[in-house]
Amino acid sequence: MRTVIYSMSVSLDGYIAGPDGDISWTAPDQELFSFHVQRTREIDAELMGVPAAITKPAILGSAVEGQTLTVVQGTWTNAPTSVTDEWGRCQSTGAIETCHTIATAPSYTLTTADVGATIRIREKASNAFGEGAPSFSRPTAVVAASAQGGLPPSGAPASAIGLGSGVLSSTARATTTTQLKALLAPYPSDEMICWPVSARVGNVKNNDPSLIEPVTPS
Repeated sequence: MRTVIYSMSVSLDGYIAGPDGDISWTAPDQELFSFHVQRTREIDAELMGVPAAITKPAILGSAVEGQTLTVVQGTWTNAPTSVTDEWGRCQSTGAIETCHTIATAPSYTLTTADVGATIRIREKASNAFGEGAPSFSRPTAVVAASAQGGLPPSGAPASAIGLGSGVLSSTARATTTTQLKALLAPYPSDEMICWPVSARVGNVKNNDPSLIEPVTPS
């Protein structure tokens, strides 16, 4: 008679998954990994199920009309042979039940129809045993119309905040998420300079203006 071993990871308080089915916390340490390797060597056959999400997909990009968003796929158990990402337009709350599919592709360019909504990814994975439960990304910020602002033009100072056709100074008050994101633009390289400084800067005990004064390399 053969023995069937059922294995699963359970937290000390009795949970097998985190919020929204997240099981990324179950990654084994070296001791547990060695134990699993040894047990696997004693197995004649391994029964696998459908894929289960380990980490959720993520969305890269700015939630502004005309900007392109890109998906970073999540990770799955049980060796999926197919992973599909669907872009969903959702209400401003981002609630999953309010989303409907608008595209299936690695990237998506926001349109006027997306303004006022949020965007989420619905990722599906399947293998020879079937399709697992979908995994959802976090919702984006509410999509803003391009006329409300956007990223500063190329070469604009990092302190500039785009607002329509005008530019607010660094002393102006940012009032929208889009304006705040504009502050994250890289500072123009042609406005930056660098010079060698004293090795004293590497010691946290030192804290005086001379630390940033130029020195002649030895």
